[in-house]
Amino acid sequence: MVGKIFYGDRVLIQKHTDKKPKKRKMASYDGLYLSDIEKHIDTYIGKRQDGVMHEIVSMTVHVDIHVIRPSEKIPYLTLVTSGMSDLPMKVPEEIEDQAEFELAEIITFLPPTWPISALLDQDEECKEGVEGWYPVGWMKHYARMPHDYNTMLTWYQTTQNGDPASSIENGIGMTGFLFTPPIQLGDGGLFVPTYDGRRIRLLNMVPIWPDEIVYAINKGGEALCEKLNFAENFVFDPARPSCLKRKKIFGLF
Repeated sequence: MVGKIFYGDRVLIQKHTDKKPKKRKMASYDGLYLSDIEKHIDTYIGKRQDGVMHEIVSMTVHVDIHVIRPSEKIPYLTLVTSGMSDLPMKVPEEIEDQAEFELAEIITFLPPTWPISALLDQDEECKEGVEGWYPVGWMKHYARMPHDYNTMLTWYQTTQNGDPASSIENGIGMTGFLFTPPIQLGDGGLFVPTYDGRRIRLLNMVPIWPDEIVYAINKGGEALCEKLNFAENFVFDPARPSCLKRKKIFGLF
């Protein structure tokens, strides 16, 4: 991960590839904030009628994926993790309000035609190779990554799949992700309030192109977020073009 956190006039750069991961251990299923997350989903996304992708064996934290079908409120297939927030993330000392950044869960918005049924019909934990699985795999990866590497994820950070970067999935040109506020939920939906007075930050996982990663490293993730916002590309759409490409209009660029 190459991440920039803009904090005041300082830039904090994180690279988890420079560190050795912590020794993993089996996770217990605490579900510390599960009820809070489920209530938030029902309020801001839709009723959880399509089940949950449960993990059978979990390392570090037990990560389940909640599936919400498209609706008039949210016209996308929405996936939300639970379990990432069972442990606090390691927040850089430079950030004063540590508690505000410690807890997070991953959310992503897939096109409504995404082949989710094949994943829900699995008798066991979804495995790589099942059609449409790879966004689920990446969500699980990033839900554990901060805990395994003693780091954090927050809004406007970018990640890169390896160094040199490779595709996030065979046949797809995108090579990383940008984490953005889930603006589809409105201001009230950005954080999950918890029973003990804390807040869980929801991180929208958006796949991005190599040129977009370079742009974010040079200009900042918030600047890239603004570009994506202009193009309305806050969903997990592997078919979208780079938001940095200039459109051809009447034969001219």
